[in-house]
Amino acid sequence: SCLWPAVMVAQCDPSREAVEAPARPVAPARPLLVINPHALGNRLGARTHARRLLEMLVRYGLEPDVCLEPDLQLVNRRLHAAVQAGSRLVIAAGGDGTVEAVAPALVNTPTALGIIPLGTYNNLAACLHIPTDLESACQLVTSGVEKRIDVGQVRTRASRRPRFFLEQASLGLAPLLAPVGEGFQKGHWLEALRALPAALLLEPVPMRIRLDDETWSAETLLLTVCNAPRSAAALVLAPEARMEDGQLDLCVYAELRQAELASMLFEFLSS
Repeated sequence: SCLWPAVMVAQCDPSREAVEAPARPVAPARPLLVINPHALGNRLGARTHARRLLEMLVRYGLEPDVCLEPDLQLVNRRLHAAVQAGSRLVIAAGGDGTVEAVAPALVNTPTALGIIPLGTYNNLAACLHIPTDLESACQLVTSGVEKRIDVGQVRTRASRRPRFFLEQASLGLAPLLAPVGEGFQKGHWLEALRALPAALLLEPVPMRIRLDDETWSAETLLLTVCNAPRSAAALVLAPEARMEDGQLDLCVYAELRQAELASMLFEFLSS
């Protein structure tokens, strides 16, 4: 496929004033492939897997520049440079955390986000029907099929800049439970057990919620603003949420208490 139309050169008639041919447009920068090295094992293993991933993309006609960098600041510099250079595609290869880290630099730009799921839960890939099979994911990301999705934005008094999210933003219990679920999933038992008491001892807190012109109060352990139906440790928090419907789903768990929490946690861990 041709990214740029052919440039037509005007034929000059000696009897007329010379016509200057239009300048050939500058081709956009190559796509950028951002790989989370932690998702690929140790340093040597990461480079080996990265090379295999790159070979797959090349086989499907895509030759991206590669960013295999654990330093998030350096990754952000590469992202902003790619966008400014006119890159049409940035691919995030990793888990949900990698995708969430890459996406903010692309919001409100012509640069598309590609996802190759390499993480533990891969919530975003599941919600967007992106295959977890590496070969199939590479084939999809090189197909050129695009889909517009919603992005949430959070502003807090503690931060000057807004933060974007693709899955969900939450108050209360969820941030405390996330390391528990991730620790058990990855076999980091000690880290999970250390995080567990804070979640179990959390008391419901009063909240005031303003949505458009309506304001109400609630006392709850958990409030989530969901852009995707599933998030965190593959938990379906908002079954009716859709990432392309132009809406966010607000979920208030006003009746959730410690006993119910313990039961839900046991059921989650046993599954």
